[in-house]
Amino acid sequence: MPEEGQKIICKICGKEFVFSKGEQEFFAQKGLQNIPKSCPECRELRKKGGDALVEVKCQSCGKVGSFHKRIEAKRVLCADCYAKEEER
Repeated sequence: MPEEGQKIICKICGKEFVFSKGEQEFFAQKGLQNIPKSCPECRELRKKGGDALVEVKCQSCGKVGSFHKRIEAKRVLCADCYAKEEER
C-alpha cells in the first residue's frame, strides 16, 4: 500500500479526494476490495438520501451549471451541448 493516501476523482461531483492509508487499511481489514469511487461528502449525502445541487462545468463548452449531486454521470453537459449531441 502507498505511504500516503491514494488520490481519486469523485465520480459524482468531480472533486479530488484522498483515500488515506488508514482508510485503505480499514478496507483491507474488512475484506473490501473495491476502492471508493465517490468522495466522503457524496457518500454521506447518498446515505442520507440527500438531493443537494452542485455547480459543475460542462465537459464540452466549460459553462457552469447546477446539477443534482446525487446524479452519477460519466459526462456532464449543459442543456445546449446536450441538445447539440442529441441532434447528431
